[in-house]
Amino acid sequence: MNSMRRLAQALSRPAIGFQGIARMLMAVRQVTGNRLWIALGLLVLGNLTEGATILLLLPILYIANNSGEGYAINLGEHQFVGMALPDITLGLGILLTGL
Repeated sequence: MNSMRRLAQALSRPAIGFQGIARMLMAVRQVTGNRLWIALGLLVLGNLTEGATILLLLPILYIANNSGEGYAINLGEHQFVGMALPDITLGLGILLTGL
């Protein structure tokens, strides 16, 4: 209970700019200990993986948006290692299911 009182006192004093942020982080660290840094690290890691997921999804959505034929991609138009792929069309539902 004493640590919560110290946290409330530290946060009740007005501070402007980075001093206020530093004071708040130090007060929260007194209450949580090193768990604060673990939580902040997991928060940053979660945000990075969410951004990477969106970046990986953008090309699929671009392909789906540019096709007016009712399918997302036509494999017959592409080559893999110098060989033409079979003439198969994949819909957006199949592509998104593969994710």
